[in-house]
Amino acid sequence: MVCAASLLNMSVWRIGAMGARLSVRNTMKYICNMRLSLFAALLSFGAGSAGAVDLDAGGVVLDTGVDLAYEQGAISVPEVREKEGSRQISVGFWRIAKAEGASGDPVFLLAGGPGGSYPERIEEGGYRQKRYMRVINMYRRVGDVVLVDLRGVNLSTPNTVCNGAPNKWRRANSEEAFYDIMSDAGRACREKLISEGFDLSGYVVTEAAADVIAVADALGYDKINVAGTSFGSHWGVTLAKYYSDRISHILLTGLEGLDHTVDDRASVALAIKKISEAARPTWNGAYGHEGPAEALVALAERADRSPKEAFGLRRYEIAETSTSGRVYGLSGRGGMYEWPAAVHDYMDGKVGFFRLMRWFMARTVSKGWDAAAVGMFDCASWISPERRARFEAQDWALAPDNLKYHDALCAGWGVEPLPDDFRADFQSDVPALFIHGTLDVSTPLANAEETIKLFPNGTLTIVEGGSHGVLTESLNEFEGLEDRIVDWFYGGTPPSQRLSLPPVSFKPID
Repeated sequence: MVCAASLLNMSVWRIGAMGARLSVRNTMKYICNMRLSLFAALLSFGAGSAGAVDLDAGGVVLDTGVDLAYEQGAISVPEVREKEGSRQISVGFWRIAKAEGASGDPVFLLAGGPGGSYPERIEEGGYRQKRYMRVINMYRRVGDVVLVDLRGVNLSTPNTVCNGAPNKWRRANSEEAFYDIMSDAGRACREKLISEGFDLSGYVVTEAAADVIAVADALGYDKINVAGTSFGSHWGVTLAKYYSDRISHILLTGLEGLDHTVDDRASVALAIKKISEAARPTWNGAYGHEGPAEALVALAERADRSPKEAFGLRRYEIAETSTSGRVYGLSGRGGMYEWPAAVHDYMDGKVGFFRLMRWFMARTVSKGWDAAAVGMFDCASWISPERRARFEAQDWALAPDNLKYHDALCAGWGVEPLPDDFRADFQSDVPALFIHGTLDVSTPLANAEETIKLFPNGTLTIVEGGSHGVLTESLNEFEGLEDRIVDWFYGGTPPSQRLSLPPVSFKPID
């Protein structure tokens, strides 16, 4: 039986490895409710045994009061597979038992970020736990669910936590200063990891894809299903390119293809404009503009003439405002709620938030932020010369300059990009289902429309009104969609190619 002492040992091990924190709330729940351990010990997992890896029974009490049992394990893999004598690192994972009656191949669920972790978020509780468990429980109707942590993150060790450049932070009083801070932080993190023995050439998505196959081998799985969102979809497409013969089905949302690490500002702007159009009734022609997007463009033009005309704001800050602010974020429908009212405040000169953010972001980024995984994996995946040339020719399009962001970040990290062949098109016969929202400002719809062409047996389901969290938004709204998705994994017909969510309900403007 797993006891409180075992839990304490696990927590100490993970904290000592600088992994994710086990929440105090769930620790207390676990200690007070140890019936999980017996349940976990008696679990029978379907496909394959874990003869090649030792697994420990564990569990967490969810916010709903439900006991979630899992098996936790880790495998040893080379840090750089092509280098003879490369040191061994650990890739950690959870395995959650399939639901009664499930008979499909296991579902390997890959987190976004890069650097996200399903085990970490589940232990933290809150809305993300609820959202992730909604998806995990659906996949359990297919087979065992395996949550693999990216190398260097959470359960995987050694961990790539950085403390950045604490002595170099300063107020970002200009766009150049902000990006200079980002480069300094990346450089300091790189130097720290190298001094600790990391070979940064191993922290690339192709190695991470090989790690997934290694976990599957250790668990005795010949075929696996792959699911992921955002960077997890980038990871999943990489698996489809190099390991198609091992994949039964692949379901991806918030698509980030192999050449989509740097966002297309024009495509992001298109999603922002769609949100702005939806918000026009709430905006009601304020300040003489049709919607919030048009108002932000006008504010940026004033900033170009003189920051004083825009309450001291700079264009790059206004661009960032187009997707996120103090009380909202357009990456989810819930965050969109306050966007028009917040933009209205900015137009009214209520911009103290920005002055605070200049200081906060400069100090946080300079301390390392959570950019270690981003700096390595994103800078390695990078961008093709053709896509870069197209982006450099773009005018400002009401969206953050993702290319300038990555240029600054990667200048500090100095990571060697994967060869151009990695980003080149390919063809995979793996049955694929992509679900993507028209209001996704994190990974625009164009990504999915381009990537689905690589999968002749693929279906793209476009969700009108869907955001970056389109999967849970759709599952919660459309009765029967979960059944259709589960049936698809068993060889059935995919969902409709077009779905429509109800309009976003925006906060009224005072």
